[in-house]
Amino acid sequence: MKKVAIALIFVLLAPLAVCFSACKNTAEKHIEYVSITINKNIEDSCDFKVDNKAAIGTSVKFKIVPNIGYKCLGYYIGEEFYETDVCEIKNIQSDVEIDVVCDYATYEIGICNITAEEEITSKDDYVNMTFSLTNVEDEKENLTGGIRLRGNSTLRYDKKAYRIKLDEKESLFGHTKAKSWVLLADYLDPSCLHNYFALTLGNELDRLKFTPTPHKVNLYLNGEYKGLYTFCEQVQENKGRIDIEKKITGDEESLFDYNFFVTMDESCTGDAGAEENKTYIKIAGYNKIFELKYPEYGDFKSDEKFEQYVAELKAFLAEVLNKLQQKDTSYIETKLDINSLIDFLLVDQIMGEM
Repeated sequence: MKKVAIALIFVLLAPLAVCFSACKNTAEKHIEYVSITINKNIEDSCDFKVDNKAAIGTSVKFKIVPNIGYKCLGYYIGEEFYETDVCEIKNIQSDVEIDVVCDYATYEIGICNITAEEEITSKDDYVNMTFSLTNVEDEKENLTGGIRLRGNSTLRYDKKAYRIKLDEKESLFGHTKAKSWVLLADYLDPSCLHNYFALTLGNELDRLKFTPTPHKVNLYLNGEYKGLYTFCEQVQENKGRIDIEKKITGDEESLFDYNFFVTMDESCTGDAGAEENKTYIKIAGYNKIFELKYPEYGDFKSDEKFEQYVAELKAFLAEVLNKLQQKDTSYIETKLDINSLIDFLLVDQIMGEM
């Protein structure tokens, strides 16, 4: 009888084991989940991982990690604001929507915020934009204008330099009103201080007062942090910049009746619309190229006057290069502003450019 009883008990327990296993699997299949939705007030301002669903009754906890250029102020759940970068929700019972609040990290310098209507891919064609300058003494909001790429060899780097042109003249950082301004990327300089220091030094020297004045800014383009930039005036003829503008009347007889501005820059030959003897000139025998900044072709009353200007300018520059090569100090002292030349060479030496 004992053997039979034991066998019967074993037989009875087997169905119970099967039932327990089946019931357990059925319970697991009916676990309910709720969704977790996270919104950011600034796109790409922070980056963190959290599952978008959670089982009812469980808890979630995660740290809000702001990307470089941004800071986390906290988050909202419903109407309640939590001033912390650690989000923790216990015993979740229903869907949760979290609104993360970030801001631009100012670092106590200006914030340049640009919204472009399309991707900026050209150094010749401007893209429509709105421009704001904040976290400075004289803030500007929603100025309109255009933005394009700037530079030549630097265009191959990930961090781009930009030229902006406002629709109306504006005073930025307290400078004389103008339309054109520059954002230097400083990509090859990890300190982002080389250009800033060189331009600041030039401003401090008596004979280089036309040097652009640099300002460090954080640049945000379409809400995305682009990094630390040097903001300054565009080098051009204008009041408050290189103040040499003079209306050409047609009475000019020779080169020195003009105020002129040229730069030695062979990269200008790659610009759209570049044309020898119209936008730039070559000096024979010296392998030097000069861009004609001011006056330009369109400033002259006739083609003949422009051609005369170009021919005399070529002859003058060739003569200067020749005399410098010969170290003709008497000529140099007569034709050049020695003090500004010395100041320029000092800056070049200090900054290691020579």
